[in-house]
Formats: sequence, structure tokens, C-alpha cells
Amino acid sequence: MAAVGFWIVFASIAVMGQQRQEGRGLRPRPSEHVVLVTHPSGGVVPSRRIEIRTADGSREVFTEIIETPDLDGRFRPSVETITETVRSASDAAQIRRDVYGFGASGERLLVETTRSEQVTLPDGTTTIVQDTWAPDINGRLALTSRQIHHIQPVARDNRAASREVFHAGVNGDLRQSEVIRETERQVGTDGVRRDSTFLVRDVNGRLQPTEMRTQEVRTTGLEYVEEETIRRLDVNGDLVLSERNVVRRSQSNGEDRSVIETFSRNVGGMIESRGRLQLTQRVRGTTKPASDGGSQTVEEVEERVPGSPSEPVRVVRRTVETVRRIDAQHWESDLRVFDLDLNGRLVLTAEEKGAATDGGSIRD
Repeated sequence: MAAVGFWIVFASIAVMGQQRQEGRGLRPRPSEHVVLVTHPSGGVVPSRRIEIRTADGSREVFTEIIETPDLDGRFRPSVETITETVRSASDAAQIRRDVYGFGASGERLLVETTRSEQVTLPDGTTTIVQDTWAPDINGRLALTSRQIHHIQPVARDNRAASREVFHAGVNGDLRQSEVIRETERQVGTDGVRRDSTFLVRDVNGRLQPTEMRTQEVRTTGLEYVEEETIRRLDVNGDLVLSERNVVRRSQSNGEDRSVIETFSRNVGGMIESRGRLQLTQRVRGTTKPASDGGSQTVEEVEERVPGSPSEPVRVVRRTVETVRRIDAQHWESDLRVFDLDLNGRLVLTAEEKGAATDGGSIRD
């Protein structure tokens, strides 16, 4: 499970509302965005992604269409996702997400549909219920899973949250399969601590902890530091320290800089028997603003080379993304990915060229 994904309980509120302003540089918030993905090294089919966003008062619809070439080389839709968000009040929202595939004749087929409802009470307690349906063998929609997020203030600057996951059994009845319990509290004037436990039902139907995380965040001026420790089950069934992630973000001379380091017991596929954590990945990112309002982001991923676990981490991937303003309503983006080849050289393996029309600013 990804480090970011685990903290889904508190993050769910942000998903139902505005998006977080972290990560890569600011981009236009387009009413239409088209991206063509190619792979110069070959072996991977090119694709085109079309994003269309419309908003009308409290309602917003976001459509994403993935196109791939047919036998004649013409781009045809292969996946379409439509997400509709409606805010009925400042303390309530509904999200509907439909995913479609396409048949041999180009007909659109519903693959999955998800409904989410968020309600916030006057005391700040928030409940989010998310149901997912999929067609059964007869083509009828059947409820396949449900997630219930519950966030409750317990004291000033403190919150408790839980997420319950239910999956449909053979008879269609929902059964609880996973639970995440999390607490968040303020530490000093510039810090936040989160403690989280992930529980899964065993073969006897009992909830058993399989992962525990502790995250501490400190923000001082223009510097952001996040440290996370992860304990997972070992072969003996004990929760042991398995991973540590350190994130540092800062701003200097108009540039955004970030360094993300991962320390793990798993080094090159081998588990460190002495329990020591070693640096296994480092991701460096820099975003520089351009005079036209665009930006350039360079990200480098350092990892241990497979087969050489004793060697230090080295750059295995470089991503360069440039966003340019064409005029008041049009933007262009160019993203290039360079990966390490068998000769130890960084070579171009993928390229995305995008065009966006309209809109303020949002982070992709």
C-alpha cells in the first residue's frame, strides 16, 4: 500500500471539496485538456487522453477519455470516466463516478459506477458513504463494495477518524473486511501527529492489525517536513519497523524544491535480517516559474540498481515537464521521461504533449 494512500480518511474531505495545492507546479485549470502519450523506444502502444471540465454553480462534471489506436491506426475511445460533483449545501456533497469500456463495435458499456455522499454536522463530525456497483453476469448492477468514512473532532485541534470497507459475499450481502483507525492531534504551534492502524479480518473473522503508521508533520516558514514510520507484519506475525519516509519541501527564490527519501528493510528484494533500515529510494523535484506564468518541473528518482543491493542509490529516472502559456486562454505542456537502459544511460522512453484551453489554476 502506498505511503500517501494510507492516510485516506482525513484526505477524503479534501477529495469531496477542493484539491490540495501540493506536488508539481501550478497548471491551468482547463475546460478542455488533450494529452498525447508516445514511447520513442517502442514496444508500448501510444495513447491520447482527453479531459473536459464543465462547471455550473454548485455542479461540476469532469470527463476523461482514454483513446488508443485501432487496427487502422486511428484513435478510438477505450475507457471513459465521468465524475459529477454536486454540492447541495456548504455541509453536504454528492459525487457520482461512472466508468465505461467500449465493445468491438464501439458501443459504450458501463463497467463500474460509484456514488459518494458527504454530510457534515454542526459539531464538525463528517460522514462519507461510498458505494460501488458493477454489472453481474446478467448485466444487472450489483453492489460490490461500500466504504464508510467517519471523522469526528474529539478536542481542540484533535480529530479521530475511521474507514470501514465492506465487500459483497457470495450471496450479495456486505461483509466488513478492512478497518482503518486514525487519530490526529496538534503538536506545538507548527506540528501535527497522526497515528493509524490498518486491520484486516483473518480466516476466523477477527480483525487483526497488519500495519501501523505514525506521521509527524512540521511547517516552519517556507519549509515543510514530514516523517513517517511504518510497522508491518513479519514472518512471525509481529509488527516490526519496516519503512521510514521523510519528505522535505521548501521555497527559495521563487522555486519549489522537494526531497522524498524512503528507508526500508527490503533492499533489492532481500529483507535486512538485522532490522536496519537502508536508503532505497530518493526523489528530488524542482519547480521553476516562467515569465509567461508557466513552469518547468524536473524530477529525478534515485534507486538501487537491481542485482547490486550493496551499491548506493543512483539516478534511474528523470522526468522533465514544461508548461507554456500560448495566449490568454491556451496552454501547452510537454513531459518527457528518461529511464536507465541496459548500458547505464538515461534514454527517452515516454513523452506526453498536452494542450489546454481556458481556466484559472489547479494542480494536476
